[in-house]
Amino acid sequence: MRRGFTIVLLLCLAFAATAVAQEKVAEKPKTEVVKDLVEVVLYPGATENSGVAVVSVTNKDVIRSLSLPLGFTCDDASVKIDSLSYVGTRCADYGRKQFKLFPDSNAVMLMVLSGQKDKKYVDLSPGTGEVVKLYLSGKNTFPTKSFAVKPVNLPPNNKLMFVTNGFGRVNPSFVYRVAGKKVAPKPLKKGK
Repeated sequence: MRRGFTIVLLLCLAFAATAVAQEKVAEKPKTEVVKDLVEVVLYPGATENSGVAVVSVTNKDVIRSLSLPLGFTCDDASVKIDSLSYVGTRCADYGRKQFKLFPDSNAVMLMVLSGQKDKKYVDLSPGTGEVVKLYLSGKNTFPTKSFAVKPVNLPPNNKLMFVTNGFGRVNPSFVYRVAGKKVAPKPLKKGK
């Protein structure tokens, strides 16, 4: 009788231990998958006729270079880029930064390439943060409601992409929003 009771007790203990272990596995927090992303957030500028578009990047791999061709749309055609700044951003120490305006297309090409220090590349480590700030102005009150930014293709063959330190190509998702409003990231469609 004792033997049967011991076996039943051991089976109950094993079942309880298994149930507790399964609960602990179910309680583990889900790890969030890092997705490559370019996000542009529009903030009010220092004056009522200005705005600041802050470009941030989230990357899961080490990045050697960034290609950021961005187009601007708004009801007020007088909006223009006055200047840009890399100060205090993740790309502040990058070796080469290229900036080209395409006024006919109302677009800008931002290219950031890692430089070398002591014969080693200075790459962008995985993470999230600002990479450049674009200072914008208009003739009248800045048209925040009609202003938007989107990725574009610019000559000769510049597309929104990251180049990893192994020279692989990454096509990030893109989000544009006005400060204070959240938008879910949308992946780029193939061929765009």
